[in-house]
Amino acid sequence: MKLDSPPAGLAALDYFPADYSASRDRFLRAAQRAGAECQRHEFDAEGPNGERLSCDTARLGPPQPARLLIVSSGLHGVEAYLGAALQTALLDRLENARALPAETGLLLVHALNPYGFAHSRRCDAENIDPNRNLLAPGEPYLGTPPGYGELDRLLNPTGPPRRFEFFFLKAAITLLRMGRERAMTAVAGGQHDFPHGLFFGGRAPSAVLRLLEGNYARWVGNAARVLHLDIHTGLGPWATHEVITNRPAESPMAAALREVFGEKLRAVSESQAVRYTTRGDLNSWCDSQVLENRGAALCVEFGTYSPLRVLAALRRENQARHSCSAGDPALAAAQRELREVFAPQASRWRERAFHGGWETVARALEEIGPAGRFSREIA
Repeated sequence: MKLDSPPAGLAALDYFPADYSASRDRFLRAAQRAGAECQRHEFDAEGPNGERLSCDTARLGPPQPARLLIVSSGLHGVEAYLGAALQTALLDRLENARALPAETGLLLVHALNPYGFAHSRRCDAENIDPNRNLLAPGEPYLGTPPGYGELDRLLNPTGPPRRFEFFFLKAAITLLRMGRERAMTAVAGGQHDFPHGLFFGGRAPSAVLRLLEGNYARWVGNAARVLHLDIHTGLGPWATHEVITNRPAESPMAAALREVFGEKLRAVSESQAVRYTTRGDLNSWCDSQVLENRGAALCVEFGTYSPLRVLAALRRENQARHSCSAGDPALAAAQRELREVFAPQASRWRERAFHGGWETVARALEEIGPAGRFSREIA
């Protein structure tokens, strides 16, 4: 079974939402037309206009499928635009469960971190990076990568953003002094000691983790084969993507995944986009807590701008969020730049990323089916 071709040209561009509320409304309308079973998971947070926020799911296929493909968006809030566009297009193209392979289900999880999506933040309402918070039960929310403390003043300045802060020069000097891999791990690995800082992993389970703990095992059910594609943007060369697994490159699961995704499949140690080790990420949590040998959670990462521009945008938005009032032009400008680095307005980026994402989802859906290679490889 193969999906129909994705919408071409301007039709692909039209699937990118204007904001969280528009995205949620369109997702749910498409799900209703497709006859999907929908569930709303409310968060104890509000959007910029006082609206209630939720993560919404749409399920197609049998209630207890033998095989399941999950596609999630918005774990990192502001990164949701591409994933949400793909999810709505999938619902429009599939039309109903009869378009799926036999005994195969599709679960779409829209806006895992609705606060970040609605407020143009990568983190949640408590400044927690959800993809650094997903620790195993009993694992302590303690520790910070070596080097983060000495970079705190560079990464997390206090006071309103200033016109000239020379961040790019200071960051370049830091990379030369520390080395690229050590510096990236120090910055982005996930820390628990600076609650207003970037990549804060929290000091307790986040709302996203509570959502997953309460629902993920039920979502997966008794499916014998599971692939979970979590869509991200911001790392890697412009409009290209990698399918990243936390399983070791030499493991049988990585070999089976390579049969599905070919050269796009990367173990973390092989990735050109994610060149650092993280703690508390979604891939590891899903694999260890629920999926084990049944399948894998995968980060599908789409490149945008240079790592330094992305980091500069994260830094400036975080700085403005903690020091500017809601109507401050400096905060609005920082939000616009953050949206740009994670969902570029350029039509060529949006078209290429959308089609690359569509092909990845279509391949996963075909290969997890009863005649697909993924089922055979790990049988």
